Amino acid sequence: MSAWRPLADSLSPEMRHLTGELRVMKDRTGLSLGQLAKKTACSKSAWSRYLNGQALAPYAVVAALGELADADQARLRALWELAAEAGGRGGEGPYGVTDDGSHQEHDAEPTRPFGVVRDAPPRRRWLAMFAMGITVLAIGLVVAVLTGAISRPVAAPAGSRTPTPAGSCQARECTGRVAEPLGCARDAVVTASVQVDYARLELRYSAVCRAAWGVLAGARRYDRVAVTGDGGAEAKGKDRSGSGAATPMVAAAGPEVGYACAELTSGARKCVGAGR
Repeated sequence: MSAWRPLADSLSPEMRHLTGELRVMKDRTGLSLGQLAKKTACSKSAWSRYLNGQALAPYAVVAALGELADADQARLRALWELAAEAGGRGGEGPYGVTDDGSHQEHDAEPTRPFGVVRDAPPRRRWLAMFAMGITVLAIGLVVAVLTGAISRPVAAPAGSRTPTPAGSCQARECTGRVAEPLGCARDAVVTASVQVDYARLELRYSAVCRAAWGVLAGARRYDRVAVTGDGGAEAKGKDRSGSGAATPMVAAAGPEVGYACAELTSGARKCVGAGR
């Protein structure tokens, strides 16, 4: 297990929880930073920033580490969303973070002006003009090639996944299934929330999928969360690594339907939602 440096006191609780989970998952894989960079197509320097809470990792990078560590993607997505909502972000200064988490330098070398030949003999003047013409022609060809390359459609990398359309399931079809892979989290709204001791309980709803689910942020290991929807349908989730918990979805005819409950290892218990 890695000897991690302490996180900055200025980190938000949500960013601290996400960073802690990233560290737990990296330790679980047993990979070095270099091996992790190769398997996730994300540079070592970017991973160093993410694992030390210096920047919010793109969700695709977080999900890739989650797959390597066999983590619960629903809980992982919920924790990442809370960190993003709390203001976590990456890519500051002269370097930007690309979609795969690598860094790209934006500074370019200044363009030097062409020199002007004055009072040169006819032959030298002709050679200078010819050289300048060749230079201008070469620049024009480069611009044309680059413009053509940019305008051509870029084929998707082999093995890349096509984004799942929102609403891949509806109502009862969603019951017992995870929101994120089915696109139901894209339009999700928090319809009710409450603080339960050290954790935050949220009831989320997707109008496109007509389904609801519960999220428990800031949870500790073995804390539990449950959601109840149409007809008393129920789904449950449990925090297994101290990174937060989320339930699968249940059918819900509207945002006013259903409720979520949390039961913590501290003994605290609360519910939120319809009639709660």
